[in-house]
Amino acid sequence: MLAAAGYELEVCPQLGGAVTALRWQGRDILRPAPATPTDILTTSSFPLIPFANRIAGGRFDWQGRSIDLPVPEDFAPHALHGSGWRSAWTPVRQRVADLVLDLHHPAGAWPWHWSARQRVSLGEGGLEIALSLSNQGETDMPAGLGFHPYFALAGDPRVRFEAESVWLPGGDDIPVAQAAPATIADFSDGRVVDGRRLIDHCYAGWRRAASIVCRAGHVRLTASPAVNHLHLYCPPGEDFACLEPVTHRPDALHGRSGEMPVLRPGETSDIWMRIAIDQMSE
Repeated sequence: MLAAAGYELEVCPQLGGAVTALRWQGRDILRPAPATPTDILTTSSFPLIPFANRIAGGRFDWQGRSIDLPVPEDFAPHALHGSGWRSAWTPVRQRVADLVLDLHHPAGAWPWHWSARQRVSLGEGGLEIALSLSNQGETDMPAGLGFHPYFALAGDPRVRFEAESVWLPGGDDIPVAQAAPATIADFSDGRVVDGRRLIDHCYAGWRRAASIVCRAGHVRLTASPAVNHLHLYCPPGEDFACLEPVTHRPDALHGRSGEMPVLRPGETSDIWMRIAIDQMSE
């Protein structure tokens, strides 16, 4: 466990390098995982690497190659969230308030060799997770990154963020067009997420800052400049909401040129997110 400035954090490196608890003064900011978690989908947050969200049909064409990916049974027929969340990460440094995890992923179904690092730290500014991805292969590699935090809802679970547009999915959960945020839900003035209907949509052009009321109080989520999409997942009947800062929309590999980030051989990209109690709102 890491601790600093009233925050406590628990991480499970062997289960996808996932966060399993984040608390402030003993109150949950993120949904806590079970005492001995075995399913990554029950954790508090996990990294999305080397792509975020869905790839339609679990396949795509890249520079003259046809690539087929593993498809999780529960999300068929689409590939989902890359392979970092399905891998054991290796701790390389741990101190009272920070932790570094590494992952080396040889070429396989994803036909590029890549490596990744998570730097997790606590301080007066809350939790910061920095995630980096390096292309260790010999050809250009699609290279998406993101985070998947589950915020623990309570009371008046109000979410606020600004965005330019929202992606509208077709019948197979794959985005087909962009529209004004109000077409689904406009959160620019704050909106209660009450769990009465499913929201599973990607917002483009968000301002890289959002707020949410959770069990610990008013929380602020911020992210680095490259994180230009926010995927909002609020399933009916659950006590959590996922605000996922990501570098691209779902199925960007089947989108227009430039929608999916690319790393040349030897290049590295990195992003960060910060989660903190909003002291001004407390």
